[in-house]
Amino acid sequence: MDKFYFKLIHQSWPINLLAWGVLGSAFFGAAQESAPEKSARIVRIHSEAATDTFLADPGVALRMVQKSVMAWSRAQDVNSAWTSILEPDDVIGIQVYSTPGPIVGTTPVIVEALIREILAAGFKPDQLVIWDKYETDLRRAGFGSLSRKFGVRLAGARDVGYDPNVYYESSLPGQLIWGDLEFGNDQRLKSGGRRSYVSKLLTRDITRIIQVMPLMNHNSVEIAGNLMNLAFSSCDNMTRFEGEPELMEVAIPEIVGLQAEAKHVRLSKKDRKKYEGLGYVRPLADRVALCVMDALICQYRGETEALLHYSSTLNEIWVSSDPVALDVHGVEIIHRQRGSSDKAKRKESGRDLSAQGDEKKLPRWRLFQNASLLELGQWDQGKFRIEQVPF
Repeated sequence: MDKFYFKLIHQSWPINLLAWGVLGSAFFGAAQESAPEKSARIVRIHSEAATDTFLADPGVALRMVQKSVMAWSRAQDVNSAWTSILEPDDVIGIQVYSTPGPIVGTTPVIVEALIREILAAGFKPDQLVIWDKYETDLRRAGFGSLSRKFGVRLAGARDVGYDPNVYYESSLPGQLIWGDLEFGNDQRLKSGGRRSYVSKLLTRDITRIIQVMPLMNHNSVEIAGNLMNLAFSSCDNMTRFEGEPELMEVAIPEIVGLQAEAKHVRLSKKDRKKYEGLGYVRPLADRVALCVMDALICQYRGETEALLHYSSTLNEIWVSSDPVALDVHGVEIIHRQRGSSDKAKRKESGRDLSAQGDEKKLPRWRLFQNASLLELGQWDQGKFRIEQVPF
């Protein structure tokens, strides 16, 4: 991708996605038009024994992870599955969503199962990092004990600090807070608080990302899933987008698809050869190796707050390499669970509660359409291939 293109799409956030579409046609022309659209593959596994009163069973979770990853990679054994997904010299960042806590946030039991399998495949403890934006949230959610148990690193992206060489810039200024790279220094006078810098954890430490996200609603962008959490956990100065769906629907995919010079990003040996020739790499999107949706529990209301009375037990794990497809599938299930809950409440009360609820409210798809426009994944459910794996 040449430098002119890179700079143009980052001039002003309202035109970035439009510029991508226009320039995409100009740069790729007829080859792009004739290329078939990619389908998205999602592997699902279900076990009624996965939870008991909302608590995950470690043994069942381990077998679910093993079977789903093997099915995804089409490998004959678990070790071969992981060595086909990861490179031998990778530093693997297992991203979790820890703010809601261990029950409706990412389940530590699933992360433990992943760690066990990756270590069994021959990777060393110092090649693994459990991460989220804040280390304090990780410890409150129980990931500190996992770190000690297996000798793997625990890291908060904000606590590690932000990289001045890799950032997303938009025309919307932010109110900088403590912990942001430009807070309290002279750099803000140059940028005007319009930059969101990527954590050094993502640019200088981790070479490969495995996302483990819970199936949980988000009031602005429907799901607190792969796209939203990767963008918000990786960067500073993100409060400017909070509570503004129209802004988030543009900023999130642009951040996930952000490009940086390859020399500023730590890469595996294989990726170094690949991206040095191109000159640029997407430090977030290009290094997501696997997305695991923790669908043991589906919380269809409540956002970051744990509200089990707005939750359903699904007892499932989903695996894909497409974060967009996995999020879209999650939105569909969240709306379905919410609708079922509203119908049950109407039946129980004998009153029409449709005016008070949002059962008939249609999902907002613009975030995922934008993400597909930036070639981050497939949002069209008609192009999903969902494989149900027997437990």
